[in-house]
Amino acid sequence: LSNGNMTLTVKFGKPLPDWELLAPGPSPVHAMSLIADGKKGLQSASVNTAAKAKFLKDFTGKNSANLKKIGDLFTKGYDVTKVDKDTNKLLLVSNGGFIVDKFTFGDSMTFVRNPKYNSGPAMATKNPIKTVVIKIIQENTAMIQALRNGDIDIYYNTLPTGNDKITLDAMPNVTTTTRVGGNSSIFHLRTDTGFGNTDVYSGPFAGNSQRAKDLRKAMLLVTPRAQMVTNLIAPVKPDATPLNSQFVFQGTPEYNTITKASGANVFSDGTQAERTAAALALVKKYYPTASATEAPLKVKFVHATTTLRSALAKLVQAEAKNAGIEVELFSIGDLFGTRSNQSAQYDIIMHGFGLNAISQANGCSIYKSDGGNNVWGWNDSTVDANCKSLESDILTAAQVTEKRAAIEKIVVANAWGLALYANPTITAFNKTLKNIKTAPVGNNITWNYFEWSY
Repeated sequence: LSNGNMTLTVKFGKPLPDWELLAPGPSPVHAMSLIADGKKGLQSASVNTAAKAKFLKDFTGKNSANLKKIGDLFTKGYDVTKVDKDTNKLLLVSNGGFIVDKFTFGDSMTFVRNPKYNSGPAMATKNPIKTVVIKIIQENTAMIQALRNGDIDIYYNTLPTGNDKITLDAMPNVTTTTRVGGNSSIFHLRTDTGFGNTDVYSGPFAGNSQRAKDLRKAMLLVTPRAQMVTNLIAPVKPDATPLNSQFVFQGTPEYNTITKASGANVFSDGTQAERTAAALALVKKYYPTASATEAPLKVKFVHATTTLRSALAKLVQAEAKNAGIEVELFSIGDLFGTRSNQSAQYDIIMHGFGLNAISQANGCSIYKSDGGNNVWGWNDSTVDANCKSLESDILTAAQVTEKRAAIEKIVVANAWGLALYANPTITAFNKTLKNIKTAPVGNNITWNYFEWSY
């Protein structure tokens, strides 16, 4: 600590390529210290100053007991399902431009302007926004109707349909934009118990035998990505094409290098009929009676309950039948909240994947064996070694591309999964609003809230 305790210097054990992304962010340590000591409600300036001094003493003196209490609070204390008059106001202390005022889980969150904000980009002062309500509307038709009725001012959807775009474009007094916002749609196959889970997977794709690889490859070959894009994505974004990388998007410098090296083109070369015939041949190796009218290979496919995801899943189901694969569909409203994405009862999952980190290790949490987001049981020592290097070595851009390509080549060889397309994101908003912009990286419409005004 230096500069009157306003500067924190962090020393890493070895050079870390993404160190600038990993520095600690600001936290209201006086508030957390007070909550850890059992205080409720905002305190006086003198009490706050004393709490800050206590935290500093605990920090510099390495008082592990007190710091653990604050650490537990930081980890779990903000996990609340409502904010109302009975909520401890110390939990709501913030240095942001807006402060949480109300919150009802599954319904809405209300923010009010922070009169003491001075720690970031300047807030708009001409016709400024004073209150923001983030409203959760599960059904897309109802969300569009709410925009039409003026019940909401901004509509934001990362899984839009062509009909959504037609309806929104036709609305008077509404500005509609379509962008690729840093997310892609992914088709993943389970191979084993996911990292950190205990439920055992014993489905047809289990393990890494030649049989398991062949059946997984067959499933990927029958995934009709071109039809998916043509029927369901191009109506939203006409220049959309199937995505052949799980690391990078089309148009980036490394896309062609990675896709050429990985062999992912096998899932787009030729016609869909040719790919489905190749898939049937693989299935018949283990199920000789398989045909377009006989489907002995049975798999379970889980996806989120949206109009788009359901339509995409039905295309997969129909094409897979031609290769002797019977796909049973499971639609889950809250796929991740219910942890259904991690359940070993399903063989296949379709979901969104955010290519929204700018670190060179972006994506490794999914691919390495002990990755926090590897819930499909993938495990390969070469992948782990490349991810370790991406996480800890200072690399040139060419070296990063080389290691990503090596990982993707193994993903393709093991038939773990397949990227489908880059997600088009629709933002539609009341024309009286100014500076509403889709985030350049990731799924986010609130990233530049400080610029918003009427």
